[in-house]
Amino acid sequence: SSPRVEMSSPTFEQGRWYNVFFTQTASKRIFYVSGEKVGEVEKLASEAKGEGVMKVGPYQGSVGMAIDELVFYNRSFAAEDIRRIVQQQSSSETSTSAAPISTAPPQSSDSATTTATPTTTVAPAATGPLFSDSLMHYLSFDGSLSDQTGSSGVSQVSGVDCSRSGFVAGVGGGGSAYHFQDGCRVQLDSPVHQATEWSVSFWFKPDSVIDSSSGRVDFLYGSPKISGMPCYTCFHLTMNRGGNANLVFYHSSPRVEMSSPTFQQGRWYNVFFTQTASKRIFYVSGEKVGEVEKLASEAKGEGVMKVGPHQGSVGMAIDELVFYNRSFAAEDIRRIVQQQSSSETSTSAAPISTAPPQSSDSATTTATPTTTVAPAATGPLFSDSLMHYLSFDGSLSDQTGSSGVSQVSGVDCSRSGFVAGVGGGGSAYHFQDGCRVQLDSPVHQATEWSVSFWFKPDSVIDSSSGRVDFLYGSPKISGMPCYTCFHLTMNRGGNANLVFYHSSPRVEMSSPTFEQGRWYNV
Repeated sequence: SSPRVEMSSPTFEQGRWYNVFFTQTASKRIFYVSGEKVGEVEKLASEAKGEGVMKVGPYQGSVGMAIDELVFYNRSFAAEDIRRIVQQQSSSETSTSAAPISTAPPQSSDSATTTATPTTTVAPAATGPLFSDSLMHYLSFDGSLSDQTGSSGVSQVSGVDCSRSGFVAGVGGGGSAYHFQDGCRVQLDSPVHQATEWSVSFWFKPDSVIDSSSGRVDFLYGSPKISGMPCYTCFHLTMNRGGNANLVFYHSSPRVEMSSPTFQQGRWYNVFFTQTASKRIFYVSGEKVGEVEKLASEAKGEGVMKVGPHQGSVGMAIDELVFYNRSFAAEDIRRIVQQQSSSETSTSAAPISTAPPQSSDSATTTATPTTTVAPAATGPLFSDSLMHYLSFDGSLSDQTGSSGVSQVSGVDCSRSGFVAGVGGGGSAYHFQDGCRVQLDSPVHQATEWSVSFWFKPDSVIDSSSGRVDFLYGSPKISGMPCYTCFHLTMNRGGNANLVFYHSSPRVEMSSPTFEQGRWYNV
């Protein structure tokens, strides 16, 4: 691997399971065994492609062994993610499933020294943040105005009135938040860390509706303000500034922003910004609302970061302000949001409402979630509401029995067939060479209705991919008066959107990109 990443003189016991995990991050190669870090070297990441072959199994004459769950991923993982994968695969934390490691380096007669240096961080309780080994600053607002990491002071901003501000019930009903009003603000006094990839997250609950008519609102206000945002505190998160109704990370250059949102009175919302190796991505309540291309570079804390709305703005409660020294994928962000809110119900974390300018015949959203949450293994939820259900679990049939399913006439399905399904449970049907099947006789009636399915493309689907039909109903009738009278198509006639054609007005997704080998739900 040059330099070598290695584990010093281990002992692996007979008949026990062990997990080996190697990850290449942006700047390091790290080696774990059974969830414990055993080796690490500095090595900048560069493009790595598959070449030649990879042989699996011990040499002739070596110890025999069982091998399971060999996986190559197109991303790096933090220590907590790796422990979660190990725990999920082993199905138990007991020693009968995944064994602890034993190291046996050369020892003197009067000492018992191990060179393995595991850096286990046990997942925090529900009252603390996930990924606690990646914190730079953490303002929990649980009864004190302090940085729980101890790396910075927190103080009241000079000259503001906080006499009517104070602690209130926190997000998810656990702990407390700090309610800011009358222009009260506090500040992170001395952000001293450095990170290349980094993230910031917090929750807020406004005292009144925040929309385009609310006047300027500053949520976070860093100084100094430096174009390009070269430090993790060099930005202003502001809405309704200078007539711009968007929620904007000012000084990010290019700006990352959310188009003209509406935040409802008394509801909790999560804001999450992450700088990956090549992008800056903005999420609200777990949904991606903005993204720009921006290569990561070293970002350090500078000046101060003021927290809370300025004088004259809408008052609000703020909770769980966290700066991380790493980036996050969409699934991790949704997991953090879910853990902090303690509930998926609307009483805890509110959905967002966006009101971008729209034409009279379209309803377009720019959010492109890449969810990988698995459905229940035993069948669909709301099974008492099914009209048709094609599970593709070993058969091409409608599990409700209300319609036949058959191969479309004239297509070649000789190379299509069943493969592993979403979430790793059951099977899916892999379509290629133009193979298609059809729901023969949709016979139901409904006033309100829904359709859902998962797909995983063999290659990237974007504006350059050519036309892609996912579902193709007949007859096609303007207005979609029947639940099968539509075509779900992308890249039709030069339109790069994913569109429910014949819905009149069209409902569509603006120019998405779907990555190769990832599961997506429609």
